[in-house]
Amino acid sequence: MTIRKVTIRKVDALSAAKIQGSVLGLFGLILAVLFALFLMAGITLDSDAPDSAIPGVVGGVSMIIFLPLFYAILGFIFGLVGALIYNLVAKVVGGIELEFDYNQGQLIEPLETPVEPMQ
Repeated sequence: MTIRKVTIRKVDALSAAKIQGSVLGLFGLILAVLFALFLMAGITLDSDAPDSAIPGVVGGVSMIIFLPLFYAILGFIFGLVGALIYNLVAKVVGGIELEFDYNQGQLIEPLETPVEPMQ
């Protein structure tokens, strides 16, 4: 078994922002569906008048639309800022070191032409 160390010295900020925004957007969708279900269940249990449920249904549907969007936007912004901060700190301390174990036959030989680093 061969062990190789790799150091992450720079993260593409836009790529990190897209991933973070997508993950938090999905998380926001899950939360919005749960909140909307609880909101609508509470309205149906508490309503005496037939028209009193309409604002709750509108609130539940709008929550399903706006909460994931809000989470995705915040995730994008914080992912971008976090990646930029990581890049600044990694210049000073050297980045995160990772170790990879390779079995015989999994190890890829290095390229003959070197790959240029990201700017």
